[in-house]
Amino acid sequence: MRYPVLSRAVAAELVQELIRGEQPELDAFVTWEGSGPKLNIEPFANTAASLRDALKNFEMSDAKADADMFEGQASPAIHEMLTGLPLAIIDDPGFWRYLSLVHFWWLAQWRHPSAFESNDPALYLRYVDGVLTTECVLSRMYLRAQIAEIDGDYSLTTAVAQGSDFWRSHILRVSTGASPPLSRALLREQSERRMPTDQARALGRDLNRISSNVVLSIYDEEDAAALLTELREQGQST
Repeated sequence: MRYPVLSRAVAAELVQELIRGEQPELDAFVTWEGSGPKLNIEPFANTAASLRDALKNFEMSDAKADADMFEGQASPAIHEMLTGLPLAIIDDPGFWRYLSLVHFWWLAQWRHPSAFESNDPALYLRYVDGVLTTECVLSRMYLRAQIAEIDGDYSLTTAVAQGSDFWRSHILRVSTGASPPLSRALLREQSERRMPTDQARALGRDLNRISSNVVLSIYDEEDAAALLTELREQGQST
């Protein structure tokens, strides 16, 4: 299967033009990797259009101050859009650069306005590049939904209000994210009994310590819940 990509150098130049408000012919810079028939890109345009409308509605809602909530609400659509694609495509940063600039530039810019307004590539490229999957807006949304989903239920993507730091610091950027059951248990715990920042950080440190000796990725839902209960009880007793 052939799939669309943007090179890193080209993407960097295009972002600068987009920041300046220019409208470059993005499709002209797209190249195709792989062999065989071309990937159908129509679902990407359709999903982008649907999420644009969803963002307009979100901006008129009472939740508009919680930008991470919209990221959570939109994550399932990104995951469903890409479900079934070969791993080689999902693992290619060039593919994420293509999605980020050709179809979802508006979303990345909305999500991190100050980074793009800074005009500093060191601040904004991470959100569209795809090299760091936990930073790029589109790839982290995909990961968020992939981690949260269980039997078609994506409700945990929005379980934690004002959850940007929680997702970043306690799931996506750390070893916990490699264990979806543990991540889901942590999300349930935070949504039901929200931990103050210092307590959440202490629990995160405990999980990282344990992960150096235990393969947390093999934990199921029950094991993960039991582990969190044990750690919280230990933390409360010290």
